[in-house]
Amino acid sequence: MRRLACEPRPNFRDILDSEGMLWASETVDGHDVPYWTDSAYYSFSPAELDRLEAATDELWGMCLSAATWMLTTYDDRRLCLPEGSTRRLLASLEEGDPGSHARFDLCLARDGTPKMLEINGDTPTMLVESAVSQWSWHEANFPELDQWNSIHERLVGAWKKRVAAGQDDLHFAGLLHLVEEASTLAYLADTAVQAGATTSLFDLSDVGLDVDSRRFVDGQSLPIDVCYALYPWEDLLVEPFGAHIETSGVRWIEPLWRSALSTKALLAALWHLYPGHPNLLPAYLDSPRDLREYVAKPFFGREGASIRVHAEGRDWTHGGQEHDESFCYQQWWPLPDFDGNRPVIGAWVVDGHAAGMGIRETDGPITDGGARFVPHVIEAPAPAESTVQRWLAEDDVRL
Repeated sequence: MRRLACEPRPNFRDILDSEGMLWASETVDGHDVPYWTDSAYYSFSPAELDRLEAATDELWGMCLSAATWMLTTYDDRRLCLPEGSTRRLLASLEEGDPGSHARFDLCLARDGTPKMLEINGDTPTMLVESAVSQWSWHEANFPELDQWNSIHERLVGAWKKRVAAGQDDLHFAGLLHLVEEASTLAYLADTAVQAGATTSLFDLSDVGLDVDSRRFVDGQSLPIDVCYALYPWEDLLVEPFGAHIETSGVRWIEPLWRSALSTKALLAALWHLYPGHPNLLPAYLDSPRDLREYVAKPFFGREGASIRVHAEGRDWTHGGQEHDESFCYQQWWPLPDFDGNRPVIGAWVVDGHAAGMGIRETDGPITDGGARFVPHVIEAPAPAESTVQRWLAEDDVRL
C-alpha cells in the first residue's frame, strides 16, 4: 500500500458537483477544508487486494453469526436497547431479509493483514464518493489500471432481485436537509430506477400513520410498501412511530435486525466467538480486562465521537465529551502513517458480497468527521468487461 501524488483535474470540483458529491469541501472558521482529495491516491498490489476482499467476505459471514449469537445471548438492558427490542431484532433476522449494503472500517497491519475496527451495517454513508466519484477519477487518470469497485453494479443487481420478487415500488427516506444524506438517497434511488423500480424520495419527518389502515404513508398520503430509511434504528425504536414498525406493513431496508450490526457490542461478540482470529482485534464488554492499550467505544457512537483512548502513554476522550452509556473496549491499533496521513479502508459489502472500498484519512489517530476521502487504484491491468461480467455472474448479480 502506497500513497502517491497526482495532478488534480482542473475542473474536478465541477465534476464532483455533477455527480452529486456536493460536500467536496466545507468552510470552517472562514477556511476551505477539503473532504475530497484529487491530488493524491492510494495504490495497492493485487495480493493486498485479494487479502482485503477475502477478509471482507469472511468478516461479513462472521458478523451474521455474531449478530445471531448476541441477540440470543444478551437482553435489552445489556445491549442498551429499549424494552422488547432484542426480541424484535431477532424476529426480523429470522424473516431472512439480508438487507442491502454495509461498510467495514479496516486498517492494514504492517504484514498486510486487514484488521477490523468496526462495521456500519445500518446507515453507511461514503457511498457516492466510493461508487461514483472515485470511479470517474480512476477513468480520467488511470483507465489502464484496475480499481476495486463493483459497488454500483452490485447495487443495481440487488434492486433487480427485489423488483423480480415484487418489491418494485420503493420509497427512500431520510433527513433531506442534510446534503450528504439527500445525495446518498438520490443515488440509491437512481440505482433502483436502473433496476426497473418506481421510486419516491421524501423526508422522514413526513412519514405519517393512517389511523384506519394502520399503514405508514408518505408526504403525499400514499402507502409505503418498501422503504429504505437512512436513519439509525436505535433512534427509530425510541421515537413515537417506532411502536408501529412491525404492524405497518412496510418492508424496511435496512431491516430492523441490522441494528445489531450498528452496536459496538458486536465487536465483543465477534471476539468471543472467534478468539485470536487474524482479522479481529480483542474486544470486551464492561472492562478492558488484560488490554494494556485500548479504545472504549460507546455502543452507538459514530464518527469517533466520545470514544475514550488509553494508549501511547496518555488518556483522552476524543471530541472532549463523555458519553452516558455502555462501552465496548477494543484493543488500540495505531493506523498506518503516510507522512502524517492516517488511512482507514472502508470495505463495502453489497448483497452479501465484498464490493469495493473507499479510503478516508486523518491527520490524527482517530477517524472522525474531519476525515478526507482519497481514491485508489490496484497495480494491475484493468480487466476486460467480459471478465467483470463473468465475476458478477458468479456471485449471482442480475444485470
